[in-house]
Amino acid sequence: MLDHPHVPHPKLLLVTERARVSRVTAAIGRVAATSLGSMALFWVTFLVPLLTLPAPDGVKLVVSVVFSSWFQAWALPILQRSANLADAKRDAKADADHIALTAMHHKLDQLLRSPGAAGRDGGRSE
Repeated sequence: MLDHPHVPHPKLLLVTERARVSRVTAAIGRVAATSLGSMALFWVTFLVPLLTLPAPDGVKLVVSVVFSSWFQAWALPILQRSANLADAKRDAKADADHIALTAMHHKLDQLLRSPGAAGRDGGRSE
C-alpha cells in the first residue's frame, strides 16, 4: 500500500488505544478470546455437566455451578474485550477514510483555485 503524508495508516491511529492497555494484557486477551470464543469450549462446557449426571449430587452441583458460571465469569468479558478491539479498529479505519477524503477535497479545491483552472473545464463556459 502506498503511503501518503496526508493519510496516516489506521495502525498509527490505534497507537493511542494500545498505549492504554499493556501489550501483555492485549496479547493475553487475544489468545483468550481466540480459545474461549471457540465452539469447542462451548461444547465442553455443555457436555461435561451432562456427563456428570450419574455422579453423586454434590459432584453434580459443583460441576454445574463451575461450568454454568464459566461463560459469565470468564468467556463473556473476554469476548467483550475482543469486540472492543474490533470496534477500535473499525473506528481507526473510519478516521483514516475521513482524513483521506478531506485531503482529496482540499487538493481538489486547491486545483480549482489555481490560475488557469478556468481553461481546464473542457471548453464548457457558463
